[in-house]
Formats: sequence, C-alpha cells, structure tokens
Amino acid sequence: MKNLLKLFKKPQSSAGYTLVELLTDASATVVVIGAAGFGLVSTMEARKTGKTQVERRTEVNRGLDFISDEVRLAEKIETDPSTYFEDAKKEGTLTFSPPDDAKPVLALTIPGVGKEGVLDKVFYYVSPKPPSSEWIGPIVIYRFGPSLGSNGQYTNENNPSAWGAEPLIDRVDDNLISPSSCTGSQIEAKGFAACVDSNQKRAQLYMNGKFNQDESEVYEGTTTVFARAGSNPKSVDGLDLPSEDPCPVINGKLDCEPPGGTGDTLLTIEVLGSDYSCDLSGLNWAVKTEIEITRVNKDGPHPDKTPTVIEIQSGDNKPKEIQIYAKPDTPPNDPNVYWDEVKIRSVPELPGGVESCDNEANKIEHALDTKTPENTPQTAALINGNDLGEVNIQDVPIGNLTGFNAQQSTGDSLEGQGYVANGKIKLNDKQQIILFEIGKTDINNSGFDLQDNMVLITTESVSSDAGGS
Repeated sequence: MKNLLKLFKKPQSSAGYTLVELLTDASATVVVIGAAGFGLVSTMEARKTGKTQVERRTEVNRGLDFISDEVRLAEKIETDPSTYFEDAKKEGTLTFSPPDDAKPVLALTIPGVGKEGVLDKVFYYVSPKPPSSEWIGPIVIYRFGPSLGSNGQYTNENNPSAWGAEPLIDRVDDNLISPSSCTGSQIEAKGFAACVDSNQKRAQLYMNGKFNQDESEVYEGTTTVFARAGSNPKSVDGLDLPSEDPCPVINGKLDCEPPGGTGDTLLTIEVLGSDYSCDLSGLNWAVKTEIEITRVNKDGPHPDKTPTVIEIQSGDNKPKEIQIYAKPDTPPNDPNVYWDEVKIRSVPELPGGVESCDNEANKIEHALDTKTPENTPQTAALINGNDLGEVNIQDVPIGNLTGFNAQQSTGDSLEGQGYVANGKIKLNDKQQIILFEIGKTDINNSGFDLQDNMVLITTESVSSDAGGS
C-alpha cells in the first residue's frame, strides 16, 4: 500500500506543449499553408494566363478573317499603299486625318466603292495607341473606308466624305514585321505587314498580337488571300502560292486543288468546338485541327506530289471547302489512277508553345472514310441515326461518357448544337462527325470524354475529270 501511495506522489510531467514545441509547430504550419497558397495562386495565374492567350489567338484570327473578307471584294491590292494614303490625306473635304506616324499596309480598289478622282481606296493602317485613350496598344490597326451595316454590307460606299477611320484590332505588337520570304512587294510595318504579288491579286498577311502588355511573347498569325472581283477564278487559283500555304482562302473557305486535277468530291470541314484540359486546374488548351491530303494509287503515295496540309486554328469555326478525288469503291489496278487520302489531326497547344502535358497528349489522327466510317481507340465517326447508347468505343457506349472536370459530355455538347435528338445523331446522309480524345488512351480513365475536338464533315459529288494524276 505504501509503495502504491509513493507512486501517486511522484511528480508528473506536464501534459501541455513547451514553448519550443509550439514555435516549431507554428513554423511548420506557416510553411505548409504558404506552400498551399503559393500553389493555388500559381494555378489561378496559369489558368488566367492560358485563357488570355487563347482569347488573343482568337482575336488575331478573327481580325485576319475580317480583313481577308474585304480583300476578296477588291479588284486589286495596291503594291504601293503609301502613295495613295498620302493623296487621301491631302483631300481637304474628307474626314481622313490619321496621325503623322500612321503607316498604311493595305490599299484596296473595290468596284463600286468610292469616287474616282476623289477617293476610291479602302485603307488598313497601323498607328501607335493615342494618348489618354481606352485602347491598350502599343499598336492599333485601323480601317478607313465605307461604313458597314448590321448585315455586313456597305452603307455609304459612294460617299467618301462620310467615311471614317475606325480602330479594328487592339494590342498589336510594336516590333517591325519584314516578310523575309516575300517575292512580291514587301510592305512592312509594326505588328502588321503584307506581301503583295506583282499581279496585285494575292496578298500574304502577317499580324502579331501581344498576349500581355508587359510581356514580350506574341501570337503570330498569317494567312493568304486573293482579290477576287473582276477576275477569272481559274486564273486566280492558278497563281503560284508559297509552298507553306498551298490552298488560298476564298469567300471565307479554303479552296484547294490537289495536284493533278480539280477532284470529284467537295469536302466541307467545320470545327464544332474543342474542350481540352489535361489536368484539374481547369486551364483549357487551344486545339488546332490539321487536314492532310495525300495523292495515292494502289501502290502508295504519288512519288512526285507532296501532301497538302491545311491548318485550322483554335476558335476558327468557319466552314472550309476542299475539293478532292474520292477513293473509288473498288480501287483499280491501273497505277496511273490516283485518288486522295484525307487525314484529320487534332493538335493540343498550350499557350506558350508547349505541345503536351504528358506522354499521351500527342497529335491524334483519324483517317477519313467517306463511305464506311470507322472508329479507332481515340476517335469516333458518327453518322445520321447513330444511337449514342449503342455506338461503342473500346466496348463502352459513347452516351455513357461524362465530361472531364465538369466539362460538358459529348452528347450534351452535340445536343446543344442541334446534332442530337432523343439520344440519336441528326445529320444528313452526306455528313459525319469525328470525335477526338486527345489526353487519354484508357476509356476507364475519368479524363477520357471524347470531346476534346469535334469536326463536322460534309461530302458532295461534283463534276470533274475522271481520276487524279
């Protein structure tokens, strides 16, 4: 009993924490919270930066599309726009008073627009951002010409005194663009430039948009466009194009003539949308669509004809037309008969130039078959009447797939665009929709949603010579 009492009387150690322990724990807590906060801020900044860069790419491409649409209305593209620009500035009756440091890049002669001897040119020029203006700059692209109505038509084309200069594209880079490969008239300026051929019918346009006012990184956009008014379309299409751009853009659509003939089938290609994020940050990547056309025969690719590759940038949803030779139902044994193989690729592009976030996020390719569409492990071809609950990819119905990280599912996205009703695909008999899964190969992975890129293909037979060459 005495021994037991002694045990109870022994001094007991304190049940609390020492000051040293408290300070150590507090320091560790600060480090953990700080690291977590830094990670959260970094993720939010990356997402914000990525969104800004995708939007900027879209703005530059839309700006090039707008300018290209007006170039196509022109009869000719002037090779010396500065001369006409200075003449226009001297006309005292006109409302045209650009700053002294404005630099003209395009001067367009459009039939029925303006008055001869007064002003008959539409101008696109660059100028630094005006002081104390709402524009960001450092360079702004302006358009001077007739006003456009809500239907896109001119409203005062015969009254130059009522024309005005309007800012068209903001946040243009202030570094000089000098088209190094230009074989025609080189028109250089800051952030916007052109190369006009000697026939004054074709222009290669270059535009550099800044992602952020305080950063040097820019998005470089380029396109080739033809002045169409008063021209024989065949003679215009026959002009030699730079090797990197084998298909002119005409009336907002790609107009390709694969080597050896005009083709017997017209493909209309329209990107319905893309929604690709390779992690849980919610940062959506840009997805570029590539179309590759290869002239082949029974033995393989044509030995003397390089495949044509057309790029459709993210955000460009305008239909593109490409004329090809379709594969015969029964390919002939004659080695002199050729047709065109078409491959469609989806290419993820993280703003900043990184192509993939893991080893699986590569270019995903689908070989187009206009007669008997087939699925692959990462692509699916849907035709009219397909039931999303019955069409399988890797033995799983497409209708069972859910969107990754709160994105829309394939079915919901297509239904929202009018291509699905009561769970079935609604197309005409000459159409198919190609679905792409970029990031994952295993359908059991939550990231496999088959809506990283969706492309609508329409085929139409056209009269042509029989067979390519």
